[in-house]
Amino acid sequence: AKPAPQSLAALAGLQRGDTLLRVNGKEIETWQDARWRLLQLVVDHSSVTLDVRSRDGQVSRKLLDFRDFDLEGLEGDPVGKMGFRLYRPDAVVGRVLQGSIAEASGLVAGDRILEVDGKPIETWDEFVLQIRSHPGERLQVRISNNSGQSQLAMTPETVSDRGRTVGRIGAEPLINSEEMKNLFTVVRHGPLDSMGLALLKTWDTSLFSFRMIGRMITGDVSWRNISGPVTIADYAGQSAD
Repeated sequence: AKPAPQSLAALAGLQRGDTLLRVNGKEIETWQDARWRLLQLVVDHSSVTLDVRSRDGQVSRKLLDFRDFDLEGLEGDPVGKMGFRLYRPDAVVGRVLQGSIAEASGLVAGDRILEVDGKPIETWDEFVLQIRSHPGERLQVRISNNSGQSQLAMTPETVSDRGRTVGRIGAEPLINSEEMKNLFTVVRHGPLDSMGLALLKTWDTSLFSFRMIGRMITGDVSWRNISGPVTIADYAGQSAD
């Protein structure tokens, strides 16, 4: 996705829609591979080269400079802190539910969301975040379509979601099925290869844990990072969700 302003990913010149191919020359197959490799390198405060493919198919090399990266917060989402986020669909309406707040406000399929209360919107996730965080509050939503730009007023209904009070309007994003297929990869390993990879992963994780403990003893890394790879794996799952 589009890197956060002034993040390492943004400063390296990464753009929304780039596909990560290699980290320091090592092939990357999955998002979790990328997270694990970047985390190992950031602890060493080293510079990293990334080979990326842009949305138009051009391959280029980017440089990430970890020398001044603050290691505080590794117990959270360090890769997100670097500016790396998964790609998300554009903020274009695909379907409006009948009888919903979205339908009552005049939102229709094909509308592109530009702003919510003056806040620029690029991805559907950003739009959902604004709706969910303003239950029962009147919002001004600027849209564009074939007729030009217009402004709609809508008040998200208040609903309960897993114990939290959130807003909902009843709209779904426009999903390009072919584009979505390109965002997924299938990795398969045979029984023998899987056993070898399991042993290698166990060794790799254990070694990294000992390195982290060593950094904690020397004061290079906060003791709050004691959860180490376990928390990292948890955040990998959360980002996939």
